[in-house]
Amino acid sequence: ARESAAAAEAKLAEAKAAAANARAEADELQGSAASAASGAAEAQALRGQLSETAKELEAARAGGAEAASRAEELKAAVAVLSQENEKLEGRLGKEKEKVAKAKEMLRAAQAEREALQEAAGEAEALRERLEKEIRKSEVQACDGQLPTAADDAGDDAKALAALNQELVSAKLAAAEAEAQLASARAQAQAQQEAAEAAKPGAVHVALLASAGPPYGLVAAINSTLAHAAAATLPRLRFHVLAPPSEQPALARKLARIFPAEVRLAITSPPSDKLAKLAPKLGAVGVQTAPFEWPLLWLHLALPADVRRVVLLPTDAVVRTDLQELASAALHGKAGAAFEDCSVTFDALFNYRHPLFRDRHGRPSCSLDSELLLLDVKAWRKEEAPKQLLELVGFQRRNENLFLQPVAALSPHVPAQLLLDKRVLR
Repeated sequence: ARESAAAAEAKLAEAKAAAANARAEADELQGSAASAASGAAEAQALRGQLSETAKELEAARAGGAEAASRAEELKAAVAVLSQENEKLEGRLGKEKEKVAKAKEMLRAAQAEREALQEAAGEAEALRERLEKEIRKSEVQACDGQLPTAADDAGDDAKALAALNQELVSAKLAAAEAEAQLASARAQAQAQQEAAEAAKPGAVHVALLASAGPPYGLVAAINSTLAHAAAATLPRLRFHVLAPPSEQPALARKLARIFPAEVRLAITSPPSDKLAKLAPKLGAVGVQTAPFEWPLLWLHLALPADVRRVVLLPTDAVVRTDLQELASAALHGKAGAAFEDCSVTFDALFNYRHPLFRDRHGRPSCSLDSELLLLDVKAWRKEEAPKQLLELVGFQRRNENLFLQPVAALSPHVPAQLLLDKRVLR
């Protein structure tokens, strides 16, 4: 029995040892399982990272393809632009030759006019001398000093008549030369203007931003870009005029819509100019903010190097290349405007009023004062803004000028009279 008990204790000890080993192995297996679970989680996270990386790589490849496509488009645009520049240089060379010929004709006409004026002066001096001689002969004949004075006076009268005829012919020739000179000057100016317009340069477009969402503004800019020729696209310069308080928000919105390649500047009219305009407009009953009168301050809001600008309304949809309008020959005018023959001047103004009667025509078509091409230098030189101020509001000089008195307070109706003789229709 003792031996059996000892053997049982030995087996029990072996069983306890085996159980301890089993527990140790179980603990080890649990640790391995935890490590495996952790590894699986890490593997899952790594798979997620790899998936994100794959997506980014795919997006990068797509972006690279798009960039390559844009690069090809830009190369094509540069090639087209180079061809257009070559054509423009050829046209510019021809225009320069025409200008040189016109200047040569102008110099010749001036020389001819000077020669005719000199001949006319000599003829006039000779006529005066003959008249003096005739008077002297008549006096001497009366005193009995010249027995043949009558015959001599008759000869002198014939000579004087011939000289008068020659003088008239010289004056007519001088007048004709003067007319030819004026025509040559006008032709030279037109050719020089055409040559200047043919030079490849920036196409400046000004837009007046209104309050609220910029839907119309975006449509006007987008349609201008969509219909611009390949050679015009890189030359477009947009000047968006907005009050200072609205500029930051407007800049953010436009930056999200248009790519950086679009040359777009957001600026505001000079605050000191608007501050001076407000009391002047208020004094004649105009309550509209000076910002709504761009023809009074636009020339001051643009950079100094802007020679011409297309003023584009924000409700416009452009369907042609604006370069065609921006390069139009103005023939000495301060700008160009489109006619609206559905409304004529006699429907807006009292044609008997002195401000209208002596300067304008009753059946003249009205003009679109919001869509204009302006020569900024000529607009400033002619003091057009100052003259517009003299037409607006309720003041004595324009009393009874407008058929509807309230039209005097509009930025558009008084501008009709200002633009009528200053712009090319």
